[in-house]
Amino acid sequence: EGGTSRSEDTSMSSFWPAFAEEIKGKSAEFDLFCIPRVRESSLGSGLHTQVSGFTPQPSDKAPYIDLTKHPSYDAFMMGRSANLRQGLRRKQKKLAQQGEVKFKVFATTETSQALHALAAFRKNHAIKWPQAYRAPGLYENLIRHALPAGLLHVSTIECGGRTVSWHFGFIHNKRFYWYVPVYDN
Repeated sequence: EGGTSRSEDTSMSSFWPAFAEEIKGKSAEFDLFCIPRVRESSLGSGLHTQVSGFTPQPSDKAPYIDLTKHPSYDAFMMGRSANLRQGLRRKQKKLAQQGEVKFKVFATTETSQALHALAAFRKNHAIKWPQAYRAPGLYENLIRHALPAGLLHVSTIECGGRTVSWHFGFIHNKRFYWYVPVYDN
């Protein structure tokens, strides 16, 4: 579990040379050949050494913010544009007019509370993304297994006693990965 098996390694290592031969045979049919989102490290022995003119492009990195450069939230916000700060203050004020605003991050020991929040999350997720694939039991299993292990972030925002936002994210190697935000419609 969790890794590539020896047979998968062998399968992929034999795939790339066969793929390179196929590309070489059809190279007169095109000027440019691009495989988006394939990392060079996944090319095994290197497709670029087997196909003339193939140069792997650096993979796109997900955007991120290094929060270690900011000693506090206020310091971080001072680095944002005045328009962004003003817009956030306006939204916070508007929310506060609806009632008290509470941000809740579920602790590793709060699996039952996180599971309880799941029904409303699912309902609003289905409204936002009606065609999205829903892996059976995905979120329940994440809460039951990854939350207690400290790998899952589950949070909600309440406004005036009503939950208006849910978020699932991941925590790994001191990094936070934004995954699925859902808002009350």
